[in-house]
Amino acid sequence: MTTSTTTDVFKKDFLAAGGNAFELEVSNPTYSDVTLTSNTTLKKFTVSEKEKEQLTSSLSAKWSHSSGFTFDKIKFSGLGSPIVVENSLSGVVPDTKLEFQGDDSSKADLLATYKIKPVTVKGKFDLLNQKSFEVGAVGGSGAVTAGAILNWTAGEGDKKPASTDLGVTVAYKTGPVFAGVIATKLFKNFEVLASYAVNKDISVASQVKADKKDSSYAVKFTGAATYQCNPKTLLKAKLTSDGVLGLSVKQSLDKKLVVSAWAETAVPLKGAPGVGIKAVIG
Repeated sequence: MTTSTTTDVFKKDFLAAGGNAFELEVSNPTYSDVTLTSNTTLKKFTVSEKEKEQLTSSLSAKWSHSSGFTFDKIKFSGLGSPIVVENSLSGVVPDTKLEFQGDDSSKADLLATYKIKPVTVKGKFDLLNQKSFEVGAVGGSGAVTAGAILNWTAGEGDKKPASTDLGVTVAYKTGPVFAGVIATKLFKNFEVLASYAVNKDISVASQVKADKKDSSYAVKFTGAATYQCNPKTLLKAKLTSDGVLGLSVKQSLDKKLVVSAWAETAVPLKGAPGVGIKAVIG
């Protein structure tokens, strides 16, 4: 595992906080190598003891050209929502990938990624407002990987001062063992990750977050386990230190149909658990 894949253990295939969710995603290649993806999500949640429902839909397209140019995403989410556009271009500058991420209202970011073993350097600049930039680098040698990222955001006069954030990560991996430390907010917040592959089917992982609140730290622990019980079925479970249990099962019913189901509940049980289902076709 890596830092990102270990973090994914605690995020992917679990119910997002705040109620129930039912999601359908359909992806289909069409004419001239254009891939269309539609997503429909129904969320049910409680606000001030009242049951609420929220239905959202989106349609996105992706297209690649042999020149190295790719329309990674053009996404429509309905009236009142911005049209999201993401493009990338490779091969123009050696070892460099250029990207654009924006929408039709408030975002236009230019990104660049430069790779030369064993180092990868990334940069991001706000083209629209010139009010933020980000630069980072990551590299490794043997079992050790280290990286750093610097982010600056302009202020808004007397309302909000300019901010600078420095993040650093160090990770170690050998055989089935992985351990990593992430420091953010100028070393005010910390995250410690660890995972161990018991065998090819079973893995366990832990996550400790310590966020600075005034003069003390708010600490939260999460433990997780994954079990690939057969080539088409993945089971996951996680438990947090504040007593929230999450369970999920991901089943490949066909090479183009994957269904995930998940549940979340307090321990001990308080009220009905949150549940969710997601089906991905294509």
